[in-house]
Amino acid sequence: MSSKTGLEENFTGKSKSEDLDNFVNRLLSDPSEIKGLLEAILKDKGNLKYFYEKAIRTISERSPELLLTHMDLMLKLANHENTFIRCGAIISLSNLIPKATAEEALESFKGYKALMESDSLLIAGNASSNAWKIAKAWPGLESCITKKLLSIPSRTFTHQEEPSPECQNIMVGNALECFAKYFDFATDKAGIIDFIEKAEANERPSVALKAHTLHKRLQSY
Repeated sequence: MSSKTGLEENFTGKSKSEDLDNFVNRLLSDPSEIKGLLEAILKDKGNLKYFYEKAIRTISERSPELLLTHMDLMLKLANHENTFIRCGAIISLSNLIPKATAEEALESFKGYKALMESDSLLIAGNASSNAWKIAKAWPGLESCITKKLLSIPSRTFTHQEEPSPECQNIMVGNALECFAKYFDFATDKAGIIDFIEKAEANERPSVALKAHTLHKRLQSY
């Protein structure tokens, strides 16, 4: 990758957000650098990868079509050894899969589904929280997404390699937020309503309140 992708020329004494915007704008005007940037994230052992990942995530929001040809690298980032890089890449993937072709979306979703099945709160949480984007774009994948979310109360999530009921409670909250985004066209409305009703008794007050609020909103169904 050319040296001009280095951060030294991007910092101009302005705020970091402005530096990021300038960097992203340059990539948008010259997408030929994007592949090299993705490869740099995979190889970097320092802190540059965090800045680069933010740039990729921003591109996934603003011009996702520029990343679609690099879906293989995006999936590698979503399985990066660094959890923060993985979480950012998961969000980017949730922006890309809705814009992919049917064949590409189906193939990429296999990897995304595996992320939803993780026992890590951060990994499964990010994948589950953003799965509504895929469900909305590809109704054929909605039932699989719903099934994965409905399974959360029966799964085990870990914190520091130990089972954590609190992580499971947080995951229930993530599922509620996701259901709220696409309930209108969900195929298993009865299953989701049952999930919400049980979540109203969740021992985490914020989750119970979230479930109660959503239940009231959906009582017309």
